[in-house]
Amino acid sequence: NHSACSFYGYSSQELLMMKFSDLDAGEQDHADWISLTASGIRNDLEFRQRISTGEIRNVRVNVGSVDIGGKSYIHAIIMDITEKKLQEEALHATECREKELLQETIEMKDSFLTMITHEFKTPIAIINAAIQTLEIVCRDELSDKMRGYIGKIRQNSLRQQRLVENMLDITRLKAGRMKSERRNVEIVSLTREIVESVKVYSDQKHLRLTFWSGRSEIVIS
Repeated sequence: NHSACSFYGYSSQELLMMKFSDLDAGEQDHADWISLTASGIRNDLEFRQRISTGEIRNVRVNVGSVDIGGKSYIHAIIMDITEKKLQEEALHATECREKELLQETIEMKDSFLTMITHEFKTPIAIINAAIQTLEIVCRDELSDKMRGYIGKIRQNSLRQQRLVENMLDITRLKAGRMKSERRNVEIVSLTREIVESVKVYSDQKHLRLTFWSGRSEIVIS
């Protein structure tokens, strides 16, 4: 018909002299799809076909069989899906690139966390060493109030050290260099320790900070 002639760039006489296989790009097994069509298993197929200019176009072919005068014929409706295929390929390439960029961002974040946590370990170690030195060298000169402050400093320094270690553990887990070990945690005493660790700051702001729980122990998994 006129639409087929316009699409393929051949005259009606030329198309009538051609087989369907003459139009393909050499990638299809026509015997296979003809048998699938004749058996009714598939009637919606996609091919790459070459038009008269040599350009390769993607087409979707809706095929079916019909009996006329005791003979079986195949009829087809052909749709040009080249632009759709190009859009799908562009979308797929964009999605792949976005995944690559996301992975690169995650790796950069993990590298930054590893670097910054290692940088934190040195000053924390110095603070802990200074606390130990004060308690050993100046133990007879420390008042109870000063000992209390030193205790708070030690408590928060150890908490910061645990935080740094936890951040390093997270990066190791993501890199597959460490296996996780799950365990139960007693949350009442943990919360009490956290409140006590920041109480010195609330006192400086003249804020009253207290912790109370109706239960002495709550274990969570």
